[in-house]
Amino acid sequence: MSGLAHPSRVAVTGGTGFIGSHLVDRLLADGHEVLVIATTPNPVNLALALGNPRCSVVSADICGDDATTAIVEFAPQVVFHLAASASVPASIADPVHDAQVGVVGSVRIFEAARLSGASRIVATASGGTLYGNTTSTNLPLKESAPWRPISPYGIAKRAMLDYLRFYSETHHLTTVGLAIANAYGPRQSSRDNAGLVATLVNKMVNGEPPVIFGDGTATRDYVYVDDVVDALMLSGFKDLTGHHVMNIGSGVETSAIDILVTLSALLGVNVYPKFQGSYSGQVSRIALCVDHAREVLGWTPRTALLDGLSQTARALHETP
Repeated sequence: MSGLAHPSRVAVTGGTGFIGSHLVDRLLADGHEVLVIATTPNPVNLALALGNPRCSVVSADICGDDATTAIVEFAPQVVFHLAASASVPASIADPVHDAQVGVVGSVRIFEAARLSGASRIVATASGGTLYGNTTSTNLPLKESAPWRPISPYGIAKRAMLDYLRFYSETHHLTTVGLAIANAYGPRQSSRDNAGLVATLVNKMVNGEPPVIFGDGTATRDYVYVDDVVDALMLSGFKDLTGHHVMNIGSGVETSAIDILVTLSALLGVNVYPKFQGSYSGQVSRIALCVDHAREVLGWTPRTALLDGLSQTARALHETP
């Protein structure tokens, strides 16, 4: 399939979430007609979209018939699948629910895309969990590295990518799976400690000691949400065929302590964290090589970590 004409009809699952709402804003700004599927729509995140006549929002569970019906009736050209369960700890606490959402829900969305006549599916995986624990000699990881997730969350993402490949090979859809590193930015939720940056900012501005799991030396690859949306847009509309899996990150390891120290300086707040034991399924180190995304999409991260953290801290601090 070649590149898609603009504007297009586009469906977005998880479209009122952190990354999804930023994607919806970008799609509408570019003139697309957008169907948003969300279990519990967040009107705050969709403040820019709700008054737009080219945006419709359907409250539906991706595991149910309502989401399938909405997508089939809308007949999108592109389906962006971003809906997912909450976090690694949540997946460990309830692996059955995680598999229901991450695997069964994903397959239902892919099937709805096929039935609707869509020609492309773009789905988000987790570069922070897909590869599992790795040695110190092979970072940043390329897509050819073994997929050895150590949590139900990561296992579901691996299965989702296999199903995505199936839909490309069997039903001849163009499919793109993005293994996204630890995205951060405005609108990130601190609920259930799902996002470290948002959690730290929330605690620090309220004068509370933030919780850091482990000793603070575990590393993550942080990528700003606007850069993630750039990658999603290129994946959705660039001239591509077949099936692709690409890492989206910065290629740089950053520890939790480094994030805490930087945010403390940006916010002018001195707090001492509470250290708790590492949780089951926690990856000790990760950084992603993004050469493949650069070659296929022409994508590269544009936002330096200090700039992104500054924008995020300001936005989250100002949010009521």
